[in-house]
Order: sequence, then structure tokens, then C-alpha cells
Amino acid sequence: RFDSYLYRQRAALPPPARNEIDAISQILPSLKQTLERVPDLDPDAQDARRLMSKHLPGLIDRYVNVPPAYRGQKDGEDVTVDERLVEGLVAGRAALNEVSEKLARTDVAAFETQGRFIKSRYGEERIDQ
Repeated sequence: RFDSYLYRQRAALPPPARNEIDAISQILPSLKQTLERVPDLDPDAQDARRLMSKHLPGLIDRYVNVPPAYRGQKDGEDVTVDERLVEGLVAGRAALNEVSEKLARTDVAAFETQGRFIKSRYGEERIDQ
């Protein structure tokens, strides 16, 4: 659902934000596959799901609600609404990347452990020799 939400909202966003949306969309297929296997209570999976279901859509929805005439005005930190949107999307993409990599490293470690076990148990260098 998140990917289709991004696709629907993309046209309403400024070009730099569209680039971030595209980058996020590239992460999603692999992350989706991983999240389907990970237990619902895994803290990293929960963070990723929360980011995709609440935080990033909330950021985009709030941006869309800002009248276009106000999006270019700088705030007290000398940042425009458009720039804040891009900053938020960059942070969201980085967080999704981090979660995806962390979950993948867990899978790789489990695979390596299983491979070493099989090699030691059934390979030429058996433990019980």
C-alpha cells in the first residue's frame, strides 16, 4: 500500500522530493519480501512498518496541506517547507535502508551458520572424527 501511496502523491511534490520518493520506491520490493518473513514483534520490522504506515505518509500529507504560496518561505532556521520535506524523506529513506540492511545481515549470518554446521556435520572435516 505504501508504494501505491507514494505513486499517487508523487505528482504533488517538488522535483527534489520526487527523486527521494523514487529512491524510496527502489528499496521497497526487497524490504517487503524481508518484512513478510520477519516476526511482527521484531523491533526493526515494527519501526519500518510504522515509518511506512504513519510517519512518511503523515509528512507528505502535511506538506500537501501547506498552501503553495507558503512552501517557499523560510522558517526560523532558514529552511523552506520544500526543503523540510526533502530532509524528512532523506531521513526516512536512510532509516528504511538501515532496517533493510540490518535484517539482511541477520539472514546472511543465519545462512553462514547453517552452512558451517552442514559442512562440519557432513563434510570432510566432521566434528565427531
